[in-house]
Amino acid sequence: MGNKENWLPAMQASLRKGKTVINGGEHSVDNGAEKAQAPADRQQKPELAVPIRLADEMLGVFGFAGDEDVLWAEEEISAVEAVVEQVGLALEKQRLYEQTKRAAEELAVLNEMARELAAELSVDQIIAITYRYIRRLLRTSETYIALYDD
Repeated sequence: MGNKENWLPAMQASLRKGKTVINGGEHSVDNGAEKAQAPADRQQKPELAVPIRLADEMLGVFGFAGDEDVLWAEEEISAVEAVVEQVGLALEKQRLYEQTKRAAEELAVLNEMARELAAELSVDQIIAITYRYIRRLLRTSETYIALYDD
């Protein structure tokens, strides 16, 4: 979270490439041989970054810095990728829940407004009811209603 300038370089690369990055290189396995495992500069801590994705949408990135002598095993990287995939699904589930909750709240307000409007015959009351409910729906500080009068 926060400012991308404070992210590990591998995290920035992962976000840019949309792939798992180890020490600045894309993670790939070629006949069981891991690539880009050791940092080029042995003074640098090894970095692992895994994008949080949902379909084609990039939601964020997880970043890890290891001890100077760590070389992550393929199983460890795969496990982290599986966990991050679950995080992406959980974030999407939360987003859909919030979206559904907002839609249900809006529908409730509209139904309440419709009931009140159905019982009213006065133009002034209809405008007052509409004004009150529109402000609730749109969360506005100011609302204007103008009627055209022939």
